Amino acid sequence: MKKDIILAGVGGQGILSIATIIGVAALEEGLYIKQAEVHGMSQRGGDVQSNLRLSSDPFTAT
Repeated sequence: MKKDIILAGVGGQGILSIATIIGVAALEEGLYIKQAEVHGMSQRGGDVQSNLRLSSDPFTAT
């Protein structure tokens, strides 16, 4: 199983908090996770983006 999740919003909407909650829940279920975030001007209403990849198998270096 592999799922990619993209969360996007504007600063102040809790995008990074939601990404953290999803990541912790995935780890508690025994899944592997990679996460990347773009903060931008998050404290001034700018764009915020978080990308998560969840997998039931370990990630391999390519």
